[in-house]
Amino acid sequence: MIGTEIGKYKILSEAGFGGMARVFLAEDTQLKRKVALKLLHEHLVSNQEHIQRFEREALTLAKLKHPNIVQVHEYQSENNRHFIVNEFVDGVSLKEFLLKQPQKYPLISLMIMTQILGAISHAHENGVIHRDIKPENIMISKEGEIKVMDFGISHLITESTLTMTGSILGSPAYMSPEQAQGLNVDFSSDVFSLGTLFYLLLTNRPPFGGNNPSIIIKNVIDVNYENPMRFNPLIDKEIVRVLESSLNKKRDLRFKNASTFFEATEAILKKEGILSFSNELKDYFKNPQEYEKKFHQRLSTRYTLLAKQCYKRRELLKSLNYTTKALELSPKNKDLQIIARKLKLIQTTNHFWSFFLFLLFFVIFFTYSFIKAIKIDEYGSILSLGKASQISMLMKNSLNFISSEIKKGGEVTLLYDTTPIFENSDFDTKIDNSIEKIKDDSLKSKKIDKNSVLKIDNKRQNSNKIDENNTTTKNEESIDKNIIEENRIIDENIKKKDFVAIKEVKNGEFLFCFRPYADVYINNELQTADCIASPIKLPYGKHTIAAIYPFANRYSKNFTIGDSNPKLEIRHNFSIYNTIYFEVKTGENIDISLKTEDKESVIALNKNKKKVELVQIKSNKNSFYFIQPGIYTIEANDGDLYIEKNIDLRKKGSYRIIIDLTENREVRVINF
Repeated sequence: MIGTEIGKYKILSEAGFGGMARVFLAEDTQLKRKVALKLLHEHLVSNQEHIQRFEREALTLAKLKHPNIVQVHEYQSENNRHFIVNEFVDGVSLKEFLLKQPQKYPLISLMIMTQILGAISHAHENGVIHRDIKPENIMISKEGEIKVMDFGISHLITESTLTMTGSILGSPAYMSPEQAQGLNVDFSSDVFSLGTLFYLLLTNRPPFGGNNPSIIIKNVIDVNYENPMRFNPLIDKEIVRVLESSLNKKRDLRFKNASTFFEATEAILKKEGILSFSNELKDYFKNPQEYEKKFHQRLSTRYTLLAKQCYKRRELLKSLNYTTKALELSPKNKDLQIIARKLKLIQTTNHFWSFFLFLLFFVIFFTYSFIKAIKIDEYGSILSLGKASQISMLMKNSLNFISSEIKKGGEVTLLYDTTPIFENSDFDTKIDNSIEKIKDDSLKSKKIDKNSVLKIDNKRQNSNKIDENNTTTKNEESIDKNIIEENRIIDENIKKKDFVAIKEVKNGEFLFCFRPYADVYINNELQTADCIASPIKLPYGKHTIAAIYPFANRYSKNFTIGDSNPKLEIRHNFSIYNTIYFEVKTGENIDISLKTEDKESVIALNKNKKKVELVQIKSNKNSFYFIQPGIYTIEANDGDLYIEKNIDLRKKGSYRIIIDLTENREVRVINF
C-alpha cells in the first residue's frame, strides 16, 4: 500500500490497525498537507451494517467542531473503497505518554481530565455519545494539545435504527456497567468511562483489573475498585467525591453528562488557583520533568502557607489536610513538623476532653435523676422513690383549686373515699389542716357572702353533729335557713365518706414549626402562622396536629400534653422540596415557563413562601423557588429565539438552571 494513491491522497506509511479499519499516514497531493486516512477493511465492505457504522463515524465527527476533537476533512466511497480523511495529529497517545510519564500530582491529572471533558461535553451537547473512551483514543500532539479521536462506535441519540442494543462494543476495562451488560447507553455511560480514565490518571492503574476480559467485566458490573487515596496521599476527599460521582453503579446517581463532570473538576482547579489549565498543559507536555520540578515547589509553598493560615484561624481540619499534603511534598520542613505535632496534641487532647465531658454528663444526669425521684417539698415526705412528688403535685393542685374558688366566691365540695390514695401517707391529715387554714383566713378577711360558703367540715374523727357555738361567726348569722339545710346534707354525705374527684383545668405550652410552608391545623382549627415564635396554650389532654404542604403529602400527629410533658415542640421540614433559580445568558426581557410532563402549570413557593404559578416568569438571578422533585418541561422565549427542553429535577437538592438564548439555544441544569 505504501506509495499507492487513493483519490488525491498518497499513502506514506501505515500508522495503525483496528477491528474495522487500517489507518495510514497520507499526503493530500492538492493541499500539500499530511492527513490520517482511515480505510475500511476489504472483508467488511460486503457487510452493509459495517459500512453504515463507518459512514456514521464520519458524519458524527463532521458535526463536531472543537479544538480538542480530531477534525474530519472528508468521507469518500469509490471503487469499493470506503475511507475517512481526518486531521493528522503528530504525537503520542495518552496510553503511551502515561507509560513513560506516570502521574505524581493529582492537579496535573485534573488539568488533563478537564480538557478531555471539555471535548466530550461538546459531543454530548450535540447529541453524540462516544462509547469507546480509553487512553488509546486520546492523542497528545507535539504542541501539547489533547485530541479526542476514534468515534467509530459513537452513537447519535436521535437515531433509532443503529442502537446496537444487546451487543457489547468498547474496551472492557473502560466501559460502563450497562455497556458491559449489552444494555442501552446514554450520556451517563460516557461519564462512567471518563471516570475510569480519571482513576487511571490519578493512580496510574485502571480501576477494574483482572486476568481475563470476563473477570474485568465482572468487576465493572460490580463497580469493584480500591480507594485511590491508598495509592497517592496527595489525593484528597474532594477529588474522591468527584470520582465517586462518575463511577457510581446507578447511572441516575452519576453526573448527568460530561458538562457537569467538567464543571466539578474545573471548580477544584480554580480553587487551587489554576485558571488557564490549557496553557499549563502545553508547558507540561513540552517538558514534563522540568514542569514537575517547578510544580512541586509551587504546591509545597502553597500548601505550607495554607496550613499555617488555617492553623492561625483555628480551622484545624483544613490545617491538618494542608499540612499532610505539604509534608508529603516537603517532609523535612520544620515549620510543618511543628504544626503537625500541635495538631496531633490537639487531637489527643480533644479525645481526652470528649471522654471527660461524657463522663461528667453521665454523672450529672444520674444525680439529677436520683434527686428527682426522691424530691421532697413543703407538702411531701419520703415514702418511697417517686411517691413524694406525686403526693405533692396532687396536694398542691387540690389546695390551689380550693383557694381560688373561695377567693372568687365559688362553691367547693370535697368528699372523701375510705380508700387512701397512697399507703402509709398522711395525705388526708395534711390536706385537712391546709383546708382549715384556708377557711379561717377567708373568714377573717370578712369578704365572704352567702354565695361563698365553704361547704366542707373536715372534723371527721369525733363529730356527728355541728357545734353551732364553735362554727358560727357574725358573717354566718346572716346566712338563711336554706343554706344551713344544704350544709346539713353535705355533712351527712361527708359521714358516708362518698368520693368526688376534684379536677383542675391546666394548660401546657405548645410550639410548632413547619418548613418550607404548610397550612397547619390543631384539633381541626387552622392556625394563622406557619411558625409560632412564642408557645400557645393548650389544655392538658390529647390533641391532633396536621400540616398540609402545598401539592404534597400530609403530615399528621397525635400528641398529649400533661404533667410529664407540660412543654412540647413539634418541628418538621418537608425535605423533598427542591430549590431552583434561573440564570439567563442573553436578554433582559426573557419569558420563562415551567410545566409538568402533562403540560400543566407548575405550582411552586417563592422566596416569601407564597404559592405561585411558574408561568411567564421574568428572569431574575435573585429569585428562587421551591418545587417538588420531578421531570419538567421548560420553555424560554425572548421574542426572537425560542427553546423547549425537558429537565430532570428528580434528585433532591438545589438547581441552577442556565438558559442560553444565543445561537447555541441550550438549557443546562446544575445540581449543587
